[in-house]
Amino acid sequence: MSNRVYEIAAPTEEKISTKVFYVTEAKYEHDWHSTFHSHFFTELIYVTKGKGYFMVPNKKFPIQEKSLIIVNENVDHTEMSDPDGKLEYIAIGIQDILFSSKHSDQFESFFIYNITKDLKIINELFNIILLEAKRNLDSNADITKNLLEVLLVYLNRNNSIEFNKTDQSVVNKNISLIKHHIDNNFQDSLTLDDLATIGHMNKYYLAHTFKSTLGMSPIEYLNEVRINRSRYLLGSTDHPISMIAGFAGFSSPSYFSQSFKRKTGYTPIQYRTLQKKGHQSKKE
Repeated sequence: MSNRVYEIAAPTEEKISTKVFYVTEAKYEHDWHSTFHSHFFTELIYVTKGKGYFMVPNKKFPIQEKSLIIVNENVDHTEMSDPDGKLEYIAIGIQDILFSSKHSDQFESFFIYNITKDLKIINELFNIILLEAKRNLDSNADITKNLLEVLLVYLNRNNSIEFNKTDQSVVNKNISLIKHHIDNNFQDSLTLDDLATIGHMNKYYLAHTFKSTLGMSPIEYLNEVRINRSRYLLGSTDHPISMIAGFAGFSSPSYFSQSFKRKTGYTPIQYRTLQKKGHQSKKE
């Protein structure tokens, strides 16, 4: 019998504690609308099938199967599928850490890698974390946390990145939580009282703190998100104005038209006409 012993060296660095905030599985379908958004946590996006683009304002980067995108907190971004590529990915939101480059002192908002080293292990880790999240058992928080820490070690080992603990205050985290809720639930009827409950804050303190942080009140930000979504739908679809009003979260088409004109200077119909003319002139 042969017997070989492998010694494990003691860790040279203190382990950074983090936890999984959410796990999601995304697949391209016809109702996929690529809208810019940001999170109060860091996001890992691993492409499992297809191809498309990772986008930040004014820039887009091609991504495909085996691409890994790391997006630091509070960075505006979106993903767009190639119509023929049918993009699919697993995304993991992780709290309390930021990623940075080992070779630069400057902050970088995101990283894109094509995974080659330890591909099978990294692929399995993403899929097991997804599986645990789907099972929704009492112990899955501990399991996903431990699997995430293993995943981070592999990413740190094989790429030119490192991670550090964030020092966001509780107030800033609550504001980011409310912003994230608005970004993902703007179609719903949201009031200042609703948002204050979500953030565990007094509504008057919330209104003051949100405005001092983001430069606008929570309701103003909600309206901004709704207007931006409606701009996208007006320019990229032929949906009726009444339908777009509902998709964007407005209570009625008339209120939508009033809000849209007040913000942009155009009615929704005028804006759509201008967008179509712009597309036609580009083709010519």
